[in-house]
Amino acid sequence: MYNLVKKILFQYDPEQVHYKVMNWLHKAYNLGIGKRYLESNFCIKHPSLETHAFGLTFKNPVGLAAGFDKDAMFIDELACLGFGLSNWYTYP
Repeated sequence: MYNLVKKILFQYDPEQVHYKVMNWLHKAYNLGIGKRYLESNFCIKHPSLETHAFGLTFKNPVGLAAGFDKDAMFIDELACLGFGLSNWYTYP
């Protein structure tokens, strides 16, 4: 399945594909059932995953590259996929 999707998506401009996929994620997240599905299947919450760095506590050590969501348009959506450092600003 991955190879088929890769062949299709690699025919287009990477920036356009990035925003298209992120918009699909945004739409799925905004559906109540979509958010619950994404969180239950992709976001693992466990105290042993917590990471403490720079005086902050992160839910898990999985970070997100700064340029992936450079306009900070999809912070909540990416957090529900389990990225612990994508929503760092919400931590005390």
